[in-house]
Amino acid sequence: MKWKGSYTIEAAVIMSTFCLITVTLIHNVYRLHDETRGMMVLHETIEKARQNDFISDGGTAGGEGIKELEVWGKERYGFAWSFENFQIALKQQGDKITGTADGGNWKGEIETQIFRPQDFLRKTEAVKQLGVTDGN
Repeated sequence: MKWKGSYTIEAAVIMSTFCLITVTLIHNVYRLHDETRGMMVLHETIEKARQNDFISDGGTAGGEGIKELEVWGKERYGFAWSFENFQIALKQQGDKITGTADGGNWKGEIETQIFRPQDFLRKTEAVKQLGVTDGN
């Protein structure tokens, strides 16, 4: 049995499938772009927060406060292709600072230590004073 077909019908099916695949691919690329950009902005905001003196002085030591950094991060993100509403939240507990970013059904979180270079310098001086050598 031989089936008769039309090139017009076959081309319509193939082209609609191709267009659907292309649109889905482009949408996923924009989603991946927004997720990557969201994590980069969150990381930059966390780094800016851990370098400032606002944590020990409540935001009055020349550094920016947590709320100001959250607003800065949201403005830094700018336009989103696939996120409905991008938000950044920072929280400080002890010597750690935690940042979360939320963009619709996506969420990212980073936790890090607060930058304290004086601790490293004190430890380095203590090792020097102990006379610890490399074994030679």
